[in-house]
Amino acid sequence: MKYEVSFPEGMNGNPICECQKPQFTGIPCNHVLAVCCQRHLNPMNYVSPYYSVENYVNTWSGEFHGFGNVDNWPYDMGAPTIRPDTGKINKGRRKHKRIPNSMDDMEARNRPRSGVQPPEGSNRTRTSGLKL
Repeated sequence: MKYEVSFPEGMNGNPICECQKPQFTGIPCNHVLAVCCQRHLNPMNYVSPYYSVENYVNTWSGEFHGFGNVDNWPYDMGAPTIRPDTGKINKGRRKHKRIPNSMDDMEARNRPRSGVQPPEGSNRTRTSGLKL
């Protein structure tokens, strides 16, 4: 499949490719890179300024202010207090709601069947008939 690449003058010199990747991402696609290589153009000239090092540094150069101590937060007397619904909070380990697969069968085979340990020096086949 062939793609047509054009370099219009009115689009700030940004290339247009039929695959539309340069328009969506701001990064030249393989087709644009091939044309740049053939015409001896620098493909970095066609990368969006959004990806420049200067913009990256400016993104993280500002200060981030935390929320501070909870005790110093303003308290609004008119705001309702929202509590969790105690009827929906279940005690104990939560139940998994997923579809069992073949991995579950493998884990079940490797899991010990009870808390009783077989006698030392025995293997599964010799202890399978014994009542512990």
